[in-house]
Amino acid sequence: MGGKKMRWCLVSFILIFSLNTFAEKIAMTNVPISEFVDWYSRKTGKGVIIPNDFNEKITVYNADISPENLPAFFVSVMASRGYEVSPGNPVIIAKSHQGNYGISALDKALENPLPEGSSLNYLPDYPEPKRGHFFTQKTQTYSFHHVLVKDIFSVIDIFLKSSPYSGGQVAIDEGNNRLIVTTTVENHKQIQSFVPSIDIQRTQVLIESIMFETTDGSNFDFSFGVGKNQGQRW
Repeated sequence: MGGKKMRWCLVSFILIFSLNTFAEKIAMTNVPISEFVDWYSRKTGKGVIIPNDFNEKITVYNADISPENLPAFFVSVMASRGYEVSPGNPVIIAKSHQGNYGISALDKALENPLPEGSSLNYLPDYPEPKRGHFFTQKTQTYSFHHVLVKDIFSVIDIFLKSSPYSGGQVAIDEGNNRLIVTTTVENHKQIQSFVPSIDIQRTQVLIESIMFETTDGSNFDFSFGVGKNQGQRW
């Protein structure tokens, strides 16, 4: 009996250790942006050089950040604040003069070898930066006025993961009630088409089902089933 308990505890320990190794959670509310940069530096083992007047406040939340999407997540958040991220070690952050920051910069950032012992050493090879227009990516923010972004996050996340060609990343800016999305131009067009149908003032909506239907053509269908909770309102 004692042996069985020991084996169960060992399996549990290995499972917990694995989860902590391959996934991270970040929840920062109205903190200096330098604190978020320090967090990224600790996770990657890279130094970071910041610009002057780097003293704004930021709110960031993501419940599941894996090592493979950590660089994209960092670039997306910095881009939403108007900063460019230059590759290397140390990483250099500068005020952007080009607006939204594209995925090509992220490609360059991943070309540099990671320090020995970094948890990101096993990152797969990133696609070549030269792509057709369909695969061109950019970062864009989506503000919501009638619903909370933490309740809509899963809708956008599932949509991006369902894309057979491009995918993307989405992060929560809870302080401004908006989503920061990095994906292809085509995906942004689809998101813009269905966001108005979600951002509607109503009795609290409980999302029961989400369906994205895509075909080889240009048609796109979005629908979701809802229930409602009469006890609360947004």
